[in-house]
Amino acid sequence: MISEIAGNEKILKYVDIPIQHTDDNVLKKMGRPPVKTIFSTIDKLRKKVPDISLRTTVMVGFPGETEKSFFKLLDDIKKLEFDWLGGFIYSQEKETGLKDNVPEKIKKERLSKEPCASAQGLKSQSPTA
Repeated sequence: MISEIAGNEKILKYVDIPIQHTDDNVLKKMGRPPVKTIFSTIDKLRKKVPDISLRTTVMVGFPGETEKSFFKLLDDIKKLEFDWLGGFIYSQEKETGLKDNVPEKIKKERLSKEPCASAQGLKSQSPTA
């Protein structure tokens, strides 16, 4: 797929990669691949398609998310330099089977922190962009 994006003029150089989180413990509970897979995929995309625009979505307050894992997410978002970012709060669903153990107040506080509070990502917030 990456080669096709890089080599085909008819394909928009844009990919949405909903990472959800970057803490391996949280990702495991979500049933998602480890964070090294996220970094590897984005690295491959940027090397083969230097002018690509990347968007992601992250979730805060997933069961088991600690303050440490939340701040890891923020640090990793900055490292990954997405062009666009969307964030949302985890909400309990009957089918999930996981106990919602992060208080609503903390979820809202986490979502209000930059870069999660922005409708855009870090690169598009720079004064020269």
